[in-house]
Amino acid sequence: MSDAQPVRCSAGLVRERVRVLHAVLHIRSHTIEQIEHVHLFPAFPAFTLGILRTPAYAPERLAHVRTVLNVAPPETEELIQSMLPEQAVLLNDFGMTEAAGIVTFTPVADSVHDRCRTNGLPFEGVEVRIAAEDGVTEVPPGVAGEIQFRGANALRGYLNEPEATAATIIAGGWVRTGDQGKLTDTGRLIYIARIKEILKVGGENVAPAEVEAWLSTHPAVAVAQIVGKPDDKYGEVPVAFVELLPGKDCTPDELIEHCRGQLANFKIPREVRFVTEWPMSATKIQKFRLREALEEGELALDPSADELAGQLAGLRYTYDSFGRLLIESKEDMRARGVQSPDLADALMLTYSETERSYGNLNIPIMWQPNYWHDADGW
Repeated sequence: MSDAQPVRCSAGLVRERVRVLHAVLHIRSHTIEQIEHVHLFPAFPAFTLGILRTPAYAPERLAHVRTVLNVAPPETEELIQSMLPEQAVLLNDFGMTEAAGIVTFTPVADSVHDRCRTNGLPFEGVEVRIAAEDGVTEVPPGVAGEIQFRGANALRGYLNEPEATAATIIAGGWVRTGDQGKLTDTGRLIYIARIKEILKVGGENVAPAEVEAWLSTHPAVAVAQIVGKPDDKYGEVPVAFVELLPGKDCTPDELIEHCRGQLANFKIPREVRFVTEWPMSATKIQKFRLREALEEGELALDPSADELAGQLAGLRYTYDSFGRLLIESKEDMRARGVQSPDLADALMLTYSETERSYGNLNIPIMWQPNYWHDADGW
């Protein structure tokens, strides 16, 4: 990809245009260094550690950086903070689309402990509470339950989905997040896990994020994901999918041993599967497809670069102000006589009216074409 050129700089990272639509986001740490960004917003460990673990990285190369925002479990946050230059402050948050982005944020002046082990305080005008299993009763600090919030940033409803709206926005204007967490005595939020992703191992709760975070501290691990596998004795047991760092080697037994004495026995993965690619939405690994892989025996990935490029033949594309690829709408495609049923089906996988996901690539739909280019010849 050496001929790829950066198209736009956003939040301290450069996204490069590639010749075909492969599921890759390229991060060029040397570009960050050259432009001397002060605030970095990589957001997720795969991006952050992808930079910090490159052979060319040295803390002094980011001497200009003052803050870095990253969302991850405590162990991963502490690992990242230890790899950053001394003056760089690692920040954390908790957020979701329904909150217009962010619900809580760690103040810069917070201690390393609070910045790495909590998700911070609500913004002014935003309230957070933890609810019991009934979804209504508020529980005291230190007790885990569903994270709920309300405030100026809260959504007012889902478009044309009254049932989903009623299930999400409850009495008092509280928004149900579907996430488990707890509050500290000082009002700081601690995120634990997605409620629906919590494993029940012999009646014990296992938060995948906790296990993933510890596996990620192994020097050979790039990314780790935990899903549940049905088990006759325990109901389900944790299984780890792991991507290793380039040039690193490790065995399943070594990773399992890495967990012993650090995690409770029921939290230790019973099995480790190595992968080199992940099934992705726009920004996140699709765990349901990892669970399907346990049942079917293989991991189904998105179309290859060549396959996807073939589907794009005849389409038009441009870029928005954030450097995101934009393709024309299905209606415009059909109006021009372009028939591409595979891509049209992919675009039906919507999570909002304006942004759609295909593989690892975020593909917003641009309704007003501007400076279109032909996709032929990519």
